Amino acid sequence: MIDNFPIINDLRDRTCYKCGREIKFGEFFLRNRTIPTKRLIKLWNDKNIEYYCCLCYDAYIKKLRIQNLKKSLKRSDMEVLEAIERRLGKTIPLIACIRYNSFGYTISNMRITGLGLFKMGLRDFPEEICYLDALKRLNLPWNYLESVPDSISQLKRLEYLDLIGNNIVHIPDTFGSLKRVREIDLSFNNLEIVPASLSSLEHLEVLKLIRNKMKGIPSPLKKREEKGLKILL
Repeated sequence: MIDNFPIINDLRDRTCYKCGREIKFGEFFLRNRTIPTKRLIKLWNDKNIEYYCCLCYDAYIKKLRIQNLKKSLKRSDMEVLEAIERRLGKTIPLIACIRYNSFGYTISNMRITGLGLFKMGLRDFPEEICYLDALKRLNLPWNYLESVPDSISQLKRLEYLDLIGNNIVHIPDTFGSLKRVREIDLSFNNLEIVPASLSSLEHLEVLKLIRNKMKGIPSPLKKREEKGLKILL
């Protein structure tokens, strides 16, 4: 209970300008407690002003923040994002974090740091992605990719790579350039072998190769496994 909540009888009935929901003066008062009560009453009764309910207002503010974040993106990252959107034929939303089944991207310090394209029907790896040089997490699960370009080596800051559930038959040696990567998931693909260059990834902790057509693991990787690398087959 708010002790100084005003008891006023002569107030207009209000509905949300966007959704039509009834708005109570109480929620308007609580949202604007720094404004003098007389001023609030005057604003509330003004016929020339429309109001949003709390839910619609919060959604509107969130939308504005997202728009401002997108405007702050480095130009080259924005161009890559737009190129991928043209390829998909849809807008990629800004989201809070990248999960296994995410469709969206994340931003930090005006750069794209995460990208998830879950079940987007991709048949070719969008090479534009390789220009996102601040990318830390890339999830492209359950698409139809058959290969990964050599240019993936440009993702020097990549830490997590999820390519589960594609049709990948070949992994380039340039995977060995992903020096910061900690986890790679290549499960449910058509791989028969993985490059020995993966053994040079000093920070790699987990390599998932479940449900492939593996004929063997390169001996350098086996040595890494003996030293703590977790390989799941």
